[in-house]
Amino acid sequence: KKDDDDLTPKEKGNYSLEEIKNNWIAANSNNQCFFISAKRKQNIEDLRERLYEYVKKVHVTRFPYNDFLY
Repeated sequence: KKDDDDLTPKEKGNYSLEEIKNNWIAANSNNQCFFISAKRKQNIEDLRERLYEYVKKVHVTRFPYNDFLY
């Protein structure tokens, strides 16, 4: 993160994670997006749940008569 009294222009490495999230989400508001950290193992469960729900929705539209066994 860049110090408050630092007058150098903002560069790629100077943005905080919150600023990156806000910029990315604002630019891609039509899409569902979220951030994960594989290194810190943050939001991995959220990724699994969202991915499962998305795949389930696609599966139901393609194979409407297939009963789920899980």
